[in-house]
Amino acid sequence: MKKIVSTILLSVSLLTLTFAQNIGFEFSSANNDSQVCVTSAENQSNNYIISVYVSNGIGGQMVELWELDQQGYAINFSSISKTDQSLALYNLFEAPFGYLGIGATWNTDVDSCFFWLSRIDQNLTLMEDTLIYIGSNPLTLLQCTAYQDTIFCAGSIRDSNSGLPVIPFVAKLSKSGNLLFLKRDFPFYSLLNDIIILEENPDFYILNTPNLRVVDTDLNVLQVVSPSPFTLFQQGDLAPLTDSTFLISGKYFEFMNSDNRQIGIGISNYQFEEIKMDTFGRKGDTIDYPAYYKSIDYISKDKIYCGGTSFIQPPSSFDTIPTAFVLVQYDSLLNKNWERYYGNDAHYSMTGLLATEDGGCLMYGFRHDYENNPNVIELYVLKVDENGQLVNSTSLPLNENNFLTYPNPFSNWINIEISEKLVARNNLQLEVYDALGKLMLHQKITNSSVSINTTKLTPAVYFCVLKEKNGTVIKTQKIIKQN
Repeated sequence: MKKIVSTILLSVSLLTLTFAQNIGFEFSSANNDSQVCVTSAENQSNNYIISVYVSNGIGGQMVELWELDQQGYAINFSSISKTDQSLALYNLFEAPFGYLGIGATWNTDVDSCFFWLSRIDQNLTLMEDTLIYIGSNPLTLLQCTAYQDTIFCAGSIRDSNSGLPVIPFVAKLSKSGNLLFLKRDFPFYSLLNDIIILEENPDFYILNTPNLRVVDTDLNVLQVVSPSPFTLFQQGDLAPLTDSTFLISGKYFEFMNSDNRQIGIGISNYQFEEIKMDTFGRKGDTIDYPAYYKSIDYISKDKIYCGGTSFIQPPSSFDTIPTAFVLVQYDSLLNKNWERYYGNDAHYSMTGLLATEDGGCLMYGFRHDYENNPNVIELYVLKVDENGQLVNSTSLPLNENNFLTYPNPFSNWINIEISEKLVARNNLQLEVYDALGKLMLHQKITNSSVSINTTKLTPAVYFCVLKEKNGTVIKTQKIIKQN
């Protein structure tokens, strides 16, 4: 929610210290021309490990691993690359040796694509890896679920004719990373997003395709559920909820109105009977998508998180329109605790989320400031507390003329962080205008950290303007007050 230029921001506000046990933060990096975070994990120190694929500028990809502490500061970093290979690390699991990485490598010039298993130590250094040949087309979508002593992986291989990820792929691993089985010769041709165990009978699994499919331990299809519960399509997840129910998410659109697409989440039993469903997003004028790799997660069942990307306007031009992360927290009965939007000052895209041990949620993906920095796709991570709030912002690098507003959206208070370089100019004024240009609030700035009481503002879009006393505008931020 900011433009960034050089070095590391290491500023902790009093508000950050107040909420140190239940904190939120914003982290971004724009050191490369294309960075996208694709997965994350929380380790025993309650730090966050994120996997990022990075364009090398010549059509290939390498992997970066970052470790962020609970305040969002980068405390460890490494990169992994292979000669003539593009890499994607889609899943990370904490293991006795450090981390088990699960992903793919490919070199389409010589038709060599591999399922990639990697052992990574606690310093984020690649110790050893295994490449398992899967064919001539890359594995471009993969989700993994841990169950007792095994990890189940489900995803899709890109078809060379259509260019779409529609060739199903399933693998089963031990938690130490040993391959138990792998299959890609299914009797159907379809996008495959996820896999869960059928809790009522662990010898059977559910595959999340446009139609749910029940398979046995040899992955033979026993049942095709048509229509799938709630008719949720593509890019969705499955997550066990109780011994008799599971969660399902996906794209939802109203019949006869395909442009009105929201994100849907529902509860179904294992007889695939619909129990309850909810939808969220900007109904009526935008398209909303669930997070591409992972859109459902929870630790506590009274804090179930579901999220994605909002404000996409049809016909969608995915990299030149303002969008936002959208996140909803539900209880175990799918009652909505709250719904929040983050961004809308650039193009944001959520690739996944992670429920965290402190009750909050980590969201990740990328940010594209197409107006001010059109050639850079920026790594972007947003951590919120259990109330959906963030209180700290870090970035690599830092703009010398930094001006941050958070949280955004806000409720009764909004916090302003201004660089010491700007404060040193003296005579700074902060003004808040409504959408019609009416001045609503104003305040003289004498410190780098300011908190403003906004209880008198009604829920709406506002503009926060930093000015010099002579009226020269230094920077403007769009801010949103929510109910």
